[in-house]
Amino acid sequence: DYDPASLHGPDLWHNLHYEDGTENQCGGHKNSPINIQEHACDTFQDYIFDSGDCMIGDFAFLLNHHAEQGNAPPPSTCQPGRMRIPGVEGEFELLQFHFHTSSEHTLNDKNFGGELHMVHKQVGGDRLAVMGVFLTPSATVPDPIMNGILSNFDSFADEAHHSCNISSPYHWWQEEIEVDIKKLQSIQMNVYDLIPEGATFYNYDGGLTTPPCSEIVEWSVADKPLAITVAQYNDFVNLMLTYVDHETCEYGTVANPATGSTSRPVQPLNGRTVQRICPVGYQEQKETVGVVSSLSADDAAFPAGQTHAMTAFVVLSTLALFVV
Repeated sequence: DYDPASLHGPDLWHNLHYEDGTENQCGGHKNSPINIQEHACDTFQDYIFDSGDCMIGDFAFLLNHHAEQGNAPPPSTCQPGRMRIPGVEGEFELLQFHFHTSSEHTLNDKNFGGELHMVHKQVGGDRLAVMGVFLTPSATVPDPIMNGILSNFDSFADEAHHSCNISSPYHWWQEEIEVDIKKLQSIQMNVYDLIPEGATFYNYDGGLTTPPCSEIVEWSVADKPLAITVAQYNDFVNLMLTYVDHETCEYGTVANPATGSTSRPVQPLNGRTVQRICPVGYQEQKETVGVVSSLSADDAAFPAGQTHAMTAFVVLSTLALFVV
């Protein structure tokens, strides 16, 4: 779990043992996430994204005690998205995407409200590639793809709550405009549209951020956050903190009980190189010392020591459910 005081908390993940012989690499030297120090572009090359032809309704959405996840359909249903990373051999096909409450990576020691991970598998190979995108609740207009994603998570949660005779959690559409849920299912699921326009990417060699922390991941982290509305963010957080196990009908989140976080603390870099890959033609802005230059004033990054202070206004009402 993500409780630092627990015997199963992140600081002790390296002690976990797998009976099937899976190697636990949570104590390795190439673990993730990391703190990213902003620096000038190291190279000017383009990521290549192929959106595929899947619709939101083609994905299998699920909630469990630690994740809000959408699994890509098999190629027999539709073609999931693919990406190519500059300087990295091969093409990577989307397997799934999931979310963490509070960002896992930090940028200049700053946290964000959440982090989206797009997990890919190397075509014909064994490596994984994850595209990380920070989330911030600063938009005034709801993102349509996030609406479609959240509506599916909401439906999954409602089924569990109704079967257990528990009141359903808050949903984003209770404050946003009226929407046609069926119409949302037919939106093309181009996950790469969730990467903010004009973003550059920090690329490094790392591992999974959950046990067994396998060090087989080619990480890319966008330097610009995806802005969603406060209502969307409320729903995103509440879905995790009010997760109900449909078999036991018990609340089952493994989030940090004090902060609501489902994010692993940053890990030592241990001499690894973090390369900033900028699009061809990218014009670097003048950087101001002490300021995250890639962020606007509305993009709300916060000191790592105050990881969840930035979400208190959203999370407090939800956390109260676990205090009474």
